[in-house]
Amino acid sequence: MIHDTLLLPLPQSLSFAPFVWLMRTPLLSNGLIQGLNLFIKGILFHLGLKYPKRLGLDEKKAYLCPFPSWSSRLPILDLVRQIPLTSNNTIISFLQTIESGMKQLQQIPVSIIWAKDDPAFRQYLPPTKTLFPQAEFHLIDNAGHFLQEDAYEKIIPIILNFLSR
Repeated sequence: MIHDTLLLPLPQSLSFAPFVWLMRTPLLSNGLIQGLNLFIKGILFHLGLKYPKRLGLDEKKAYLCPFPSWSSRLPILDLVRQIPLTSNNTIISFLQTIESGMKQLQQIPVSIIWAKDDPAFRQYLPPTKTLFPQAEFHLIDNAGHFLQEDAYEKIIPIILNFLSR
């Protein structure tokens, strides 16, 4: 099972690049991500969902629970700083290793579930389809970056059906 993910090559333009550059600004990024927990509260709870109201108070608490403090949010800041916006980013060689390893999956059944309205990974759809020509492919309408929250009632049957074969 594969869903909305980042693969190489990097697209010519990234729709989310200005936001990432802002979130990388020293001191500002620390305050926004580590202090205000804006990555989870802003991205997950709003920008990453087509239907933010579907996420109830209990679900929000579950997403926030692992990150209760400034120091616990450092990995989120590190994640944002590692998003490759240019081909000379240090994470590129790591992604190349992953991609070459993923080619081994071309010999086994693969199911790809992709959110049609994902603002972050929409542009990675063509290389993903190319990398897995044998895959069954499911493009989910009306779903954003957090596909599992926006369209769980659509993806759970797909996952269960795939796993039962």
